[in-house]
Amino acid sequence: GAVSTACAMPGNPRVAASSGFRLAFPFSHSAFRTDARTIRGTMGAALSKVEQEYREKARHVAEKYMRPRSAQCDRTGEYPRDVMQQIIQAGLMGVWIPKEYGGGGFGVMETCLIVEELSRVCGGLGVAFSVNALGSFPIVLGGSEAQKKKYLPRIASGADFISFALSEKSAGSDAGGM
Repeated sequence: GAVSTACAMPGNPRVAASSGFRLAFPFSHSAFRTDARTIRGTMGAALSKVEQEYREKARHVAEKYMRPRSAQCDRTGEYPRDVMQQIIQAGLMGVWIPKEYGGGGFGVMETCLIVEELSRVCGGLGVAFSVNALGSFPIVLGGSEAQKKKYLPRIASGADFISFALSEKSAGSDAGGM
């Protein structure tokens, strides 16, 4: 199915502009505006060499392969399969999956760094990537050994994508009550 994309296009209020972040509240105040370059520069000093490498890989893929197509995907709702292939080829898919199941063996920090860089160019791409983590975390954390061996290697390699679905509380599903 189609993925709703919210790409970083000039004037798109749904996504923070690349020059800074603004909170999406019904009011505006200069105290809530932060220069993104300052945040990335400060955070970069605190990141390990491996974290920085993964962040750079994600930035490269997002800039080279998604930025030229982000407006088109935003207009059409097209799922960027070719860009997801580039993410897989860059070794970014499945970084959150333990090494014994074919993943990178990294944690939430590395996953978030990748999502941040992908989302900086196109929010929909960040969601398309992160939903694979969200959908596979229940298997990583609570799956049987048989389930882990069956599903995680294929997710880590990018052979299979996984997702997470939730309906609205009024429609019969209450994630907070599960």
